[in-house]
Amino acid sequence: MTDAQAFSLMIVFIIGIAVYAAVVNRKRERKATEDKLKRNYGVPFVNEISHEHLANLKKIIESEDVNINSEVWHDLDMEKVFACLDQSVSAIGEEYFYLTLHKLEKDNDLLKKRGCLAEELKNPDESLDIRKKLCLIKKQRRYTVYQFINTILSAKPGNALFHIFSLWAFIGSIVLLFIAPQIGVPALIAVACINSISYFISKGKIAGYNYSVEVIISWLAAADALKNVNAGGEITKDRILKISKMSDKFAKVRRMSWLFAPQNAVSSIIDIILEYFKFLTHIDIVEFNFLIKHLSGHRAELDALYREMGELETGIIIAGIRAFGLPVCEPEFVDDICIEAEGIVHPLVKNAVANDVSLHGNVLITGSNASGKSTFLKTVNVNCLLSQTIYTVFAGSYSASHLDIATSFDISDDIVAGDSFYIAEIKRLKKIIDFSSDSDAAVISIDEILKGTNTTERIAASCEILRYLSKSKVLVLAATHDIELTDLLEGEYENYYFTENPDSPDNIFDYKLYKGKNYTGNAIKLLKMHGFPDEIIEKSYKSIEKQRKQ
Repeated sequence: MTDAQAFSLMIVFIIGIAVYAAVVNRKRERKATEDKLKRNYGVPFVNEISHEHLANLKKIIESEDVNINSEVWHDLDMEKVFACLDQSVSAIGEEYFYLTLHKLEKDNDLLKKRGCLAEELKNPDESLDIRKKLCLIKKQRRYTVYQFINTILSAKPGNALFHIFSLWAFIGSIVLLFIAPQIGVPALIAVACINSISYFISKGKIAGYNYSVEVIISWLAAADALKNVNAGGEITKDRILKISKMSDKFAKVRRMSWLFAPQNAVSSIIDIILEYFKFLTHIDIVEFNFLIKHLSGHRAELDALYREMGELETGIIIAGIRAFGLPVCEPEFVDDICIEAEGIVHPLVKNAVANDVSLHGNVLITGSNASGKSTFLKTVNVNCLLSQTIYTVFAGSYSASHLDIATSFDISDDIVAGDSFYIAEIKRLKKIIDFSSDSDAAVISIDEILKGTNTTERIAASCEILRYLSKSKVLVLAATHDIELTDLLEGEYENYYFTENPDSPDNIFDYKLYKGKNYTGNAIKLLKMHGFPDEIIEKSYKSIEKQRKQ
């Protein structure tokens, strides 16, 4: 065996080892991914979401027509609700689900289709193959998929003709090497030198777009891979068929995946060889120019593909949510402005106490401190939102009209705007009054109305605000400590209350909703339970007794 043959054999052996290692590692990664998908299905809080990532997700709704504003989103702790419910496995699924929770739908057919899709894929084994394909679209922490698209479409890589000429010059020199070696050898060397130098100069113009290209190609590869999936029922298969047909329009883009998103799992000699090939041919720059032109000409199809894949994964997410082990049902929508539910709970409250509600008119909720008034308001509103977005409610049964949502819960002063707590509160209430006039049907929830001012003016103004709101086509839910309002609004608002558990020696709350009025208070009891000095407790009770005698 000659030295040249031995060297060639060694090169082949090394390449073979590298390929084998890549294949083994790839299989190991796929097995780990499959195990993770099985382990995490139907588990709340399965995805870790950082503040930076949430800030990035908020960019998705900036250019969208949404009807859940930032105030309602904040009041209902929807960032936490989203983090709890998010079962997504891909960047598109996560982004689309976040957007979905900001859009109250009044199209019953669309909502029912989401519910049917979830039912078709409720068996995790049935959806596993789909989720494995969607995993190709890796989640991003700093950018959204749409940002990657816009980044690529804004690129200006320069004239492609020079790079096409460089490619053909290299091919020509290779052909010449076999036809006329005495000319081909120097020609190949010259072309290789010129192409390598010009490549490094030109590559800088597109280097910053490489990752964006990888993300888009991974997305298109996932869309194409779905055509081989046989899962679910009629709705699932129809959506996968639509996705497959849409992905066919980008078949020419996928052909360059070996240039921008290599499938080998480890850095290896294959990558090095591929890099040298790019230097000599400029083929990745040529294809990058084609990519921009092709995506620009098919932007509408790209947007449609994003929506279809988003809806597909949203169906899987809903199926995962319904497997949490909490009471869940599909909503029934009626014409009357009302909310009726049996066993309704909040998804964030561990071991939540279920309540039955039948709200056909405006409601005043009174009760002791920390007895459950605010949580109840959030429970009703969160489920109202979920019913009109993911067609799923955390209750035994749920019937309501399509309702817009407005809230006034977690108000704080605004140092930047120079607004005190009270000013911030009345600005929110003015928005709610305007909202009530514009809405055809809505639920308006107010927690501790006008608590930023004195008792006398608070009761008088609160009464008139609530009375004014009752004239609109809205369902008003107001929680208050001002028991006087129950008498002033008698006949205009139904009365409900929360209280301590009378059967508990420590007066622990039972968190149950009762019909009627509650005249008891527990503010001083809570001070005692939290270890305040006896002197404070005793003198507080004496002060109350003194006021009663006056």
